[in-house]
Amino acid sequence: MRCNEISRSFGEDGPAGTLPVVDRELADADVVEFLDRARADDAAQARSRRRWLRHQAEEGATLVGTLVDLAERAATVVLATTGGRRWTGRLVDVVDDALVLEAPGARVLVATWALASVRVPDGGAPADGARAPATRTSLLDLLAVATEERREIVVHPGAGEAVRGRLLAVGVDVLTVRSAAGGTTYVAATSVSEAAVLASG
Repeated sequence: MRCNEISRSFGEDGPAGTLPVVDRELADADVVEFLDRARADDAAQARSRRRWLRHQAEEGATLVGTLVDLAERAATVVLATTGGRRWTGRLVDVVDDALVLEAPGARVLVATWALASVRVPDGGAPADGARAPATRTSLLDLLAVATEERREIVVHPGAGEAVRGRLLAVGVDVLTVRSAAGGTTYVAATSVSEAAVLASG
C-alpha cells in the first residue's frame, strides 16, 4: 500500500501516534535522482570555473609571459622580427628584455621589442601568458657572455646593416665588434634587435 492510500484510510494526518508509510522503492529513486542532479550541478560549476580561469589568464597574458611558457616547454618556434628577418629554432630562455633561441649553427638573441610574431609550428596547448622571467638578466648580460666565449657574432642593429666579427667588449650602451678584416665597429646597444652567436668551427 502506498502512502497516499494509507492517508485516505486514516485521514490526512493519520491516527494519533502513527507515521505515514513510505514506499521504499520510490524513496530510493528520489535519493538517486537528487544525487544525480547534485553531481550534474557540481560538474557544470566546475566547467564554468575552468572557463572563467582560462578567460582571466588570457586577459592577463603578456608577450614575455607567453615566451616564458614556451621556453619552459623548449618549444620549436618561428620568430618574425620587425626588421623583416625570420629565425627558426628551439626557444630555451627568456630574460627581462630578450629571448634565446637555439637555431642551426647559432645561438640567437632577440630583443623582445623587435619581435613581430611567434609561431609554434607543431601546435600544442595554448601558452599561459601570465608568467614572468625567472631571472633579471638582460640582453647586454647575454652579449657579455659572448665576449668570454670569443665566438664570431652577427649583430643586427634594427633595420641597419648587419655587423659581423668578434665581439670584443660590451659597455654601458655600446658594443665593440672587430671584423675579420681588422676594422672595428661600434654599435649602439639600444639599437640591437638581434644577435647571432655563431657556433665554433
